[in-house]
Amino acid sequence: GTQWSDSLQGCVSTAPPLMDACGAGTYWDEESQACLTTVTCAEDLNTDGIVGISDLLQLLSMFGTPCDEVETSEFSCGDPMNYHGYDYATVQVGDQCWFAENLRTELYASGDPIPSDIQDSLLWATAGAQTYFLEDSVYLEERGRMYNGHAVLDARGLCPTGWHVPSDGDFIQLEGATGMSEVDWESTAGDRGCNLEIGEAWKSQAGWYPGEQGTDLWGLSVKPSGYFLTWEGFGNDYTNSEFWTSTPYDATRLWRRQVPADSGCLFRGWWKMGVGSAIRCVKD
Repeated sequence: GTQWSDSLQGCVSTAPPLMDACGAGTYWDEESQACLTTVTCAEDLNTDGIVGISDLLQLLSMFGTPCDEVETSEFSCGDPMNYHGYDYATVQVGDQCWFAENLRTELYASGDPIPSDIQDSLLWATAGAQTYFLEDSVYLEERGRMYNGHAVLDARGLCPTGWHVPSDGDFIQLEGATGMSEVDWESTAGDRGCNLEIGEAWKSQAGWYPGEQGTDLWGLSVKPSGYFLTWEGFGNDYTNSEFWTSTPYDATRLWRRQVPADSGCLFRGWWKMGVGSAIRCVKD
């Protein structure tokens, strides 16, 4: 059932049944003596290699037939949120869904890279930039990355589609949901929520110096994040956690939140745009 082929330098089939054995979407190729996949397109319904009248008739015969619904798993807060290849823990607090860990992406939501040269002070003062504490991978794993205010306001976005960098109002809503009084909400700046130790309930049970751990009552798991200043370097290694908001304080500063290590307070203040600080995303 075979014969020698000088061109292929091998034995090839002469048995028609083998040629007829090619399945749907394949054809017998004499040169390679094998069944090959038919090169076709989605509109070539009969897989004959061209879009012809028979394909049109087959399509018309299916006119009005509902397509099978594609099964999709909807995101539910508490599920991991995959973004740029990393699964972020999420947590529901009141009516909001928050990342339960700091953002760590090196890319804008658009896919464009975020510059990371900590020696370029002009970059940090004028455009979006990012880094991580001491540029040490151990801290990256623990704390995620730090971004400057220019990256926060960049139109390309830092958080996944359907999420955003929280506004000052988003943080106020979170503070209220975790027990802060309305009097403290309206405080223009400074320590807040001290009497109820709201900060203590935000802090994780690990990652802080002994005696400074929190209760992590709400599952926010806030750990020390530190900050980055081009004129000073990295600071607050284990003493505070710093978070940007997307709300301007003025033309050169944004509101921020700080979770201090040595008290149960939260702190509402501002950073200059060139500072590197952590970010939590909140669902739209």
